[in-house]
Amino acid sequence: MIGQNRSESERVLPPRGRSIMFIDNSNIFRNLNLVGQEFRIDYKQFEAVMEREGPIWETHFFATEAIDEDYAREKQNDFYNFLRLSLNYHVHTVRLKTREVRCQNCGMNWLSHVEKGIDVWLASKMLILLSRNAYDTCILVSGDGDYLEAVKEVRNMAKKVELVAFRGSYSRELAEQVTKITFIEDIADDIRMEFGSRFNSSIASNP
Repeated sequence: MIGQNRSESERVLPPRGRSIMFIDNSNIFRNLNLVGQEFRIDYKQFEAVMEREGPIWETHFFATEAIDEDYAREKQNDFYNFLRLSLNYHVHTVRLKTREVRCQNCGMNWLSHVEKGIDVWLASKMLILLSRNAYDTCILVSGDGDYLEAVKEVRNMAKKVELVAFRGSYSRELAEQVTKITFIEDIADDIRMEFGSRFNSSIASNP
């Protein structure tokens, strides 16, 4: 929850209970164009929208690190520091992997950057906190079906799961397991980053 640091005994539980949000930034970034080519998320506004039904006690943000240009890394680090310092997010980052790709048609080779491990890391954190009984409601910001088994385990422990995803890109099997789904397209106007904002750039997210 933004700017709030109270002990557990002082908190009054909302209907969703203790809630922790897990954001797969790679999945979100890849699907932003489903809303619009220039659409970017203002995470301060996003947090406010997500807290309409009660405070979020912790948010874990999983993302990759830029590796190509010093400028890109600097802007990305500014964004991640903003999330940490202004929104109290726990930011977890991994470096992009480089692999050689060969064109099947022309035979040419080139280097490509790929993201590996975000989903495993996020799911592991979700289950570790579940084992510690750290939340009553898990808010998963991703439509990736790779989280299906982790979500099933959360539900098996009688916890709630809220899914936040794009209507145009989400796993139907995953959606069947959750207690609530919010489509980003439906809240886009409330969380849209204004043009000219400090972080209105793809550098602020993952490629």
